[in-house]
Amino acid sequence: MDSELHPNVTHSFARLPCLRLGHDDLLTFLYYLVGHLVEDPDGDLVRDILRDVVPEEEESMVTQTARKWLAEGFDEGLAKGLLEGEARGEARGEARGEVKGRIEMLLRQLRRRFGPLSPEIEARVRFADPDRLDRWSDSVLDARTLSDVFRDG
Repeated sequence: MDSELHPNVTHSFARLPCLRLGHDDLLTFLYYLVGHLVEDPDGDLVRDILRDVVPEEEESMVTQTARKWLAEGFDEGLAKGLLEGEARGEARGEARGEVKGRIEMLLRQLRRRFGPLSPEIEARVRFADPDRLDRWSDSVLDARTLSDVFRDG
């Protein structure tokens, strides 16, 4: 912050009528000021304002403010992490659902074309990777026998 502006801000701050409402209002205003209007990475402006406005309570209010901001930061981080985790979980669930649908479709096509399937063939399809499922799904259209479908592995 500009060194000439800093003393003017702290001196004028004590005269703001909204600060006569209480410490919570002061903390809310400081949170807004530091969070949205000025850069005060070391907290010097906040300490100077508190020293001018409530000199006898500066230390306890700085501690209270720090706890409040840490808690809010933690809550925001937690919420963001939960949302990101939820999105990743949804994406994984969708991908698993898509693969499961492909497995069921291939098994249905194989049963329709070649009749009942052995447990070994069903297991082979259920545990196949998505690329292999695609190849088998393509080959079921032209295969003359069940072994032709699985010829590539």
